[in-house]
Amino acid sequence: MKVNWYRDLSLRWKLLGSFSLVAALGLIVALVLLSQLGSLNTDSQYLGLNQIPSVQVTESIDYLVADYRRSKLEAVVNTSASSVKQDLADAQSDATSINSLFAQYRKNDVSDAKDLTNLETVESDWKNYQAHAGALTAVAEASNPTSAEVDHAARITLPYYKQVHTGVAAWAAHNIKLANQTVAHDGSAYSSARALAIALIVVLVVLSLVIALLISRSIKRSVDAVLER
Repeated sequence: MKVNWYRDLSLRWKLLGSFSLVAALGLIVALVLLSQLGSLNTDSQYLGLNQIPSVQVTESIDYLVADYRRSKLEAVVNTSASSVKQDLADAQSDATSINSLFAQYRKNDVSDAKDLTNLETVESDWKNYQAHAGALTAVAEASNPTSAEVDHAARITLPYYKQVHTGVAAWAAHNIKLANQTVAHDGSAYSSARALAIALIVVLVVLSLVIALLISRSIKRSVDAVLER
């Protein structure tokens, strides 16, 4: 005679086993969701602490390089000695800030090998431009420079400035790409976690209904057996 092990269990063990199964499945749902939330939190912290500041630093460098050139050109065209001195001091302040940002970025914000290459390229281009910008300083400090000398100094330094600007744009584009990839990964992780959570919840609900049905049948069978005596 075949024995139905579930039917032979006492009601206490049926209830205990059934609710333990539901609780275990609920725990699995919770652990899966917590794992996915942890992954999202890690990506969000990386985005907030590394990639967004990286974009901000490159934008600051681009602005300061442009301001450095503006100050140098203003020093060239100004006729007041005090104005020239102030313009050159502003340019030096920009240069100091730029070098500080390079050092800060190298220490805290480098994301990958490509990012490091971009940093080194822009830093090298900046030093090259800074060296050639000495021509602007020389004209600014000269007594009564001719318009030809002013135009020549502005013209020969322009390609080096453009090279820095182009390098910073490529550098920023790479960091924006990395940030977008992180955002896309987070969106994918969220969608996967939501789909998995919904599936597990559906399974949990169905299992609960099946258990409720089995227990109610077991109770009804026991009651019917008592009433038939």
